[in-house]
Amino acid sequence: MDRIPRESITISTWVKLDTNKGIQSIFDTVGSHSKHKDGQYHFEIENGKLRWFHRNENHDTIFSLLTRPTIREGVWTHITATYSASEQRARVSVIALV
Repeated sequence: MDRIPRESITISTWVKLDTNKGIQSIFDTVGSHSKHKDGQYHFEIENGKLRWFHRNENHDTIFSLLTRPTIREGVWTHITATYSASEQRARVSVIALV
């Protein structure tokens, strides 16, 4: 069975960071079944900004998003990243508990 997301993907989680400085990985995949062994899907926090991107086995960037700073330190935050191949659209949603 092929379990590789081809049509769409959603990653969703809660985070509460001690610090939002630097790069903090939330989710990533690294090719083990494809032509390359580099990162493919990446969802991470980079200095308070959310970064969501995907690179295929040919090293082509399929989508890439970097939000403005939205992730604060010490605050529970629900974050969701989606991609739809049919719409060719990537999205990121952020909801912070105040």
